[in-house]
Amino acid sequence: MPFTKSNSFVAGIILVIYFLLGLWVTPDYGFSIDEAVQRDHGLVAMHHVSDLVGIDLHCIEGQKDVDFHNYTQRYYGNLFQMVAISIECLLDLDNWRSRYLLRHYLVFILFFGSAVAVWKILNSVSKATWLPVICLSLYLTHPRIFAHAHYNPKDLVLLSTYTIALYSLYKVYCQPRLKWLLVHALVCAIVINVRIVGVLLVPVSLLIILLEHRKEIKSLVINATSFFLATIFFTILLWPLLWSEPLTNFIWAFKSMSQFPWLKDLIFWGKAVPSVDAPWTYFFSWIGITTPLMYLLAIIVGLLSCLYFWAKDRTVNSYNLAILLLSSGPIVAVLLFDSILYGGWRHLYFIYSGLIIICALGLDRIRMARQKLYKLLLTLIIIQTGLTSYWIIKNHPFQYNYFNVLAKNELGMHEQDYWGLSYKNAMEALVDYYLSAEDKVIIASPDFAAFGGYNLLADIYRSQLEFSWTKEGADYFVSNYRNLEDITAYKNGVSPYQNEVFQILVDGVPVVGVYRILNTKEN
Repeated sequence: MPFTKSNSFVAGIILVIYFLLGLWVTPDYGFSIDEAVQRDHGLVAMHHVSDLVGIDLHCIEGQKDVDFHNYTQRYYGNLFQMVAISIECLLDLDNWRSRYLLRHYLVFILFFGSAVAVWKILNSVSKATWLPVICLSLYLTHPRIFAHAHYNPKDLVLLSTYTIALYSLYKVYCQPRLKWLLVHALVCAIVINVRIVGVLLVPVSLLIILLEHRKEIKSLVINATSFFLATIFFTILLWPLLWSEPLTNFIWAFKSMSQFPWLKDLIFWGKAVPSVDAPWTYFFSWIGITTPLMYLLAIIVGLLSCLYFWAKDRTVNSYNLAILLLSSGPIVAVLLFDSILYGGWRHLYFIYSGLIIICALGLDRIRMARQKLYKLLLTLIIIQTGLTSYWIIKNHPFQYNYFNVLAKNELGMHEQDYWGLSYKNAMEALVDYYLSAEDKVIIASPDFAAFGGYNLLADIYRSQLEFSWTKEGADYFVSNYRNLEDITAYKNGVSPYQNEVFQILVDGVPVVGVYRILNTKEN
């Protein structure tokens, strides 16, 4: 069909341009505070593996004396970090900047792979329209996910691998051969290694096998058994924690991750709320205020459309049912286990691809039943996609600070740059616009993310800056207004917020600020 060829051509152009632009802008992003911790997890696991296999990997520096069996955070799956460390060794990367830029590139390349997987699924929904291309654009241009796709070593790795699992599951649904069952089992094991919530894929995959082979008992038993055993085998193989007492350690990891012990305050609608007391509306509120409005409306309308027509037809194919379960199941699990969420809804970013697929399915049913409504919705979505893309370009690389009009955003209302990525950009701006070529100054912050951002700077910037953990003796102080105490101090002009040099704003709200520290003589 001509439309099919046009769709594939346009999607191919979009994906190629997206990939090249993504690689180009990746170095623009700063350092997120969890990255060093994640690398440490990988180092501990790598040393443990190297000891077990009897290979002394001299290239692995750090965490060498940490006993894996007593490491309190060994329940983390470390496959991504172990791959990154292996590439570090292969390329002989020996400095902070090159090691973390490598990780940023890997996160983006993996996300790009998920975009290809989303396209493969979407293209099967409605080949006679532009709907798959438009829904692909919704996946690629969510501002927050766009930003996180360039640095987030946890949540975006989960989104990417989970999405690829949706595609391998689709292949199992279409071609239930042993090859795809084993491929899907491997992908499921990788997802489980990234975050244990990936275990949801296993019962849903078994459900598809059951529904597709319920009239062929022999095929049902062979396929279900093959997939289940292969998933167990690959999960144990890829996760060093499970090499001893696999069942006991898996249960322990599941309990640890379902109630992760992060015991700090969140800024939630202008108030400090302990993470353990966050209301059940926390997730829904954050997805509501950080997703472009027409994206949100398209997803809701698509979901309601699917439910309406599936109920009306009294039928739904097993793959569409699986997408519904894999998109809603994690939300139910979070509410059921009362899991601790923080940092917006990033822990549930991984359901976004499933929501986009549901959106496409629902809109396609509206296309067949209500042409005028479909055209109106598509027009509004296209306009919103264009406006959102413009916003992404205008506010680069601070897309992680996107809020829609529902947020009533102002400093202190919601968490802004909670991971500290903007420190790097603030230091670059200080050198580029406020220092002469001969100036060498000390910039201070007590935040580890600022230290990471400093170390991620190119040499041309570091040659003019020295980092200090304390204000004493420093020339400048940098702040990302992380908590309500910092915000109150800033609003009241309390030290060190008296002498503002500049702020970086997104939609009029400060993301990061640099302040001159006056010495006694200057005062």
